[in-house]
Amino acid sequence: MLFGALGGLELGYVMNVLDHLSARLADNLRRLREARGLTQQDLCEASGVPRPTLAHLESGSANPTLSVLARVAAALSVPMEELVAAEPQVLEFHPANADHKGDAGASVAAICPDAPTGLLVERVELEPRRELPREAGRQADRTYVTCERGELEVVSGEERCTLRAGDLAIVRRGASHSLSNRGRARAVAYSIRVGAWAG
Repeated sequence: MLFGALGGLELGYVMNVLDHLSARLADNLRRLREARGLTQQDLCEASGVPRPTLAHLESGSANPTLSVLARVAAALSVPMEELVAAEPQVLEFHPANADHKGDAGASVAAICPDAPTGLLVERVELEPRRELPREAGRQADRTYVTCERGELEVVSGEERCTLRAGDLAIVRRGASHSLSNRGRARAVAYSIRVGAWAG
């Protein structure tokens, strides 16, 4: 008796999940198709999936095979999992100081926490008379440093340059460097590193 009840609960859960996936598939398929300006007939011709099948998919009443999903995904130029994925959040909030790192007088915050591999974007704040060393990357890496406020010295080996608001320095070949605030007020800069290191 107990096993029968548990089996019924498990089957109910599975059916609920399947209904939820069917609804997601219907919403995502319609949204992706319309975003590309395609009719169901256009998608039928591009994917080789019969138009009635596409209509059933968009109504949530179909139980498609992997082959059907793969052909529809290929015709829409999306990964197959995007057809049943939860709709992504459009707006994501990151409060200030949530991901700052550094010691007293220097702080670094990631500006693009979900940046693609090979890209690292940071906002750097330096109190007066503070220095922030930046480690070496790979030979192909380069770092762009631009000053937003104050005065900042960028030093790499024997080379150095002073940045004021709006100025840009490029550190090439993944060289280690440091950012120094030689002024009397807080300096704010942005550092963008491009290359394999940033992944």
